[in-house]
Amino acid sequence: MGCGLLLEGIEIRKVISELDLSRNFIGDAGADMLLTNLKDDSSLRDLNLENCGITVTRCSILSDVILTNKSLRHLDLSVNFIWDQGIAKLSNALVRNKHIKTLGLNMCGISNDGFSKLLNILESNTTLSLLKLCYNRLGKEHVDPEATSDNLKYRIRIVTSSNSKLKLLLLGNAFDEPHSSSRVADISM
Repeated sequence: MGCGLLLEGIEIRKVISELDLSRNFIGDAGADMLLTNLKDDSSLRDLNLENCGITVTRCSILSDVILTNKSLRHLDLSVNFIWDQGIAKLSNALVRNKHIKTLGLNMCGISNDGFSKLLNILESNTTLSLLKLCYNRLGKEHVDPEATSDNLKYRIRIVTSSNSKLKLLLLGNAFDEPHSSSRVADISM
């Protein structure tokens, strides 16, 4: 019911540039209602869905929003159940989107495999200037042999040196180093 009332308000207002639903457990059902209606919104610039109970199953509709909404500049999906599978679903849209500048994915259960996919995205999408990946599972977990921590650290250097305005926030990730609690990719590793 809550998302339905919110959508009625958005329809009355017609123009909405910022929507912050952080810490409102809208879940997948609310995300469906909201995202379906926001796909073609030409005024929405900032969308904060941090800690809304959105799961990997809604990443396909999130992908549609990323592809069709040309005004969206800041998207925060932190503290949702995105995981590596969600990154795989979002990857095509993020490669093609040339509008989003900030993407928040803190505490989304992303491992080295998902981070490797994100680095692939960053190699072709130079519009993204801030990627937040704090407190994920980056470090020891990976299935893909290309996603070792050493390889990822090397790729971070390559990606950030080719895009000097890019900042990666990697606080709280291990990268196989004891006592390593923070990383910012624009400083030497």
